[in-house]
Amino acid sequence: MLLTDVNKWEIIKKITIFANCKLIKFIKMRIKVFSIILLLFIIFNKSFSADYSVAVRDTLMPHGAIYEIPIFGKINDANAKNIELHINFNALILDIKSARGGEQFGIKDASIDLNTVADKWDSVNITINSSNISPDFEGILCYLLVEALAGPDTISIVKPFQLKVNGTAVVADFESGFIRTSPPIVSQKYIEGIGLLYPNPFAESATVKFTIEKESKVRFLVYSTSGKFIDELPENTKYFEFDIFNSKNERLTEFDNVKFEPGNYSLVLRPLKWEVSSGMYCVFMLTASGEYSTQFIYVK
Repeated sequence: MLLTDVNKWEIIKKITIFANCKLIKFIKMRIKVFSIILLLFIIFNKSFSADYSVAVRDTLMPHGAIYEIPIFGKINDANAKNIELHINFNALILDIKSARGGEQFGIKDASIDLNTVADKWDSVNITINSSNISPDFEGILCYLLVEALAGPDTISIVKPFQLKVNGTAVVADFESGFIRTSPPIVSQKYIEGIGLLYPNPFAESATVKFTIEKESKVRFLVYSTSGKFIDELPENTKYFEFDIFNSKNERLTEFDNVKFEPGNYSLVLRPLKWEVSSGMYCVFMLTASGEYSTQFIYVK
């Protein structure tokens, strides 16, 4: 029987489909085998090294201050009596001054001695050695007390690289931490005092800025230039209406026995026309730090 061209193409098509199916099955089988091998490797690797781990987390620490960096670890060994931990760091950027533990940590010593080995300042090894440990522990092993030597935005690495338990090096998972130095924390400094009223002179109301340096109760006393006492704010006021606003322009509502936090404030004065005569007056601000004064002219 002779094959026509059509029959030939049908046979070739079937052979191609058959070959593709075989290839697809082969690829799928290889993928399954590879997946099983990968899974076994992960399980074996975890079971092989999960008993011990040491980690330093990425940390942002302030420049110019001693900062505590936690060392996390896992010691899944009930027979552990002593541990020896080796850590590498750059002593040109960081100064590791000491370490501390505690009863709640893996290392119970309140103060931990550090042995330092330095062939090069940019690669220094320290050793933490303790026999006062918590076996079967997972959490913070101890804290390193560190000072940043380099300027802001400098990055360094603290790298744990060896762990010995009972004098024998063990296989452990090690995780290094990137330590970045932030700019120094600058606290806002307030210079206490009272400013000038504006507008001045005024007929309806006037505003005066004042600044509190440290937490304090604040009183305002109003006197005439002849020395006559007129009124006291914020308590027992008789001749003035007033409002006090903070630096966010929020009106304060409580004044009795309230201490003002450090910051900038505004006092708005409104004399009662039927009580206060035209003239020049003095306002005294009394705080825990001192006494400050300013003057204003009221015109009806």
